Amino acid sequence: LGEALSVIFGIADADRAKTIVAQSPLTDFGATCIYPQIPGIPPYHNDAIWPFVQAYWNLAAAQAGNEKVLNHGLASIYRAAGLFLSNYENMDTETGDFKATEINSHQMLWSIAGNLAMVHRVFFGMEFHPDRLTFQPVIPEVYGGTMRLTNFTYRNATLDITVKGFGNAISNIHIDGAESENAEIPFDLQGSHTIVIQLDNQSFDNQEINLVKNHYTLPNPISRNGDTLEWNAVENASSYLVYRNGESLKFTNEPYFIPDANELHAEYAVSAIDSAGYESFISEPLEIGSTPKIVEIEGYTIKSSKKYLNFSGPGFVEVSTEANTEIIIPLNLAPGKYMVDLRYSNGSGHWNTDNKCAIRSLFLNSDYVGPAVMPQRGLDEWSDWGYSNAHSITIGEGEHTLKISFEDWNINMNTEVNRAMVDHIRFTRIE
Repeated sequence: LGEALSVIFGIADADRAKTIVAQSPLTDFGATCIYPQIPGIPPYHNDAIWPFVQAYWNLAAAQAGNEKVLNHGLASIYRAAGLFLSNYENMDTETGDFKATEINSHQMLWSIAGNLAMVHRVFFGMEFHPDRLTFQPVIPEVYGGTMRLTNFTYRNATLDITVKGFGNAISNIHIDGAESENAEIPFDLQGSHTIVIQLDNQSFDNQEINLVKNHYTLPNPISRNGDTLEWNAVENASSYLVYRNGESLKFTNEPYFIPDANELHAEYAVSAIDSAGYESFISEPLEIGSTPKIVEIEGYTIKSSKKYLNFSGPGFVEVSTEANTEIIIPLNLAPGKYMVDLRYSNGSGHWNTDNKCAIRSLFLNSDYVGPAVMPQRGLDEWSDWGYSNAHSITIGEGEHTLKISFEDWNINMNTEVNRAMVDHIRFTRIE
């Protein structure tokens, strides 16, 4: 979807757009949301084809002038709609069927819209502007012939549109029987009108398509505890890639890596590479170096009376849209650069489906640092604790405060439930 939008909105120039469309991997049944797939996760975003995403990909292929990719994409949408007599939300990459998908919807609106867009925006080439409607039909040779769209309402006008032939270049256009120099009509056109577009009947089948077999990455390595980065060997891994602070550092064939013991602080992780060169997700990171400074937040506001477990220190604090909307903590830190994050729990909903992520804003003194994002960790799992995202802050000489506040822009998708328990604040010295 992101690649398609980069083409459609002109972020990629013409040459790069052609390269994106020609080289992006496509499986037998269409464009998968991601490639390669993640092992062990049922088809939904992973290992699935979404007709609305496919529709955007087809728009990108039409704009880039790639007939092979457009043909493949049109077949993806029409095959599924024709076989299953509806417009389902997503399809299993392996089978092209909707039945094995984790979540699905019958008559999904955006799938229907994507299907209709192939008529309006590809075959009839409509593009809607504030001041006009333009036409640039793109019709692969196998779809060539005569296409008619009647009684199409455009603002205060009713249009009967005919496109003849195939290709992606207009030979001539007639509006109400008179030849027109421009393939467009003004926004203030009124009444009934006929538009006949003749294409040049030239194939645009000169670009490539990257058809591939569906592929699954290796599972991510499972790291072991200790002062060195060690992991269990991954079956069928040809090598491993070690990361330091999120940047690739070194390839190795051994199931371990010894970090520099003199580092102030660093985070190491590893991924597995298969024989085709595809990389797994990374392992759980290993932190080495300085011991973080823990600040118990309940020392600076009202401690919660809830009977949850597994917290550190004497207690924890509830934050919600009503409780503790602003907490100010004086800092006693040596000058330097730190990563700051919050240990929290959020049992407002399931981690994989709900929209009740808790969000707060962090301020160092009066300077905005960024959002603290605290997603759900499981329905009613209020004794399950983890850390939010981290931000870097620089502490200079003198007195400093950290403010945790609920701002207007911290609204989540739920809009009503925005709640978490905060156990403590962690400051990790990195410089």
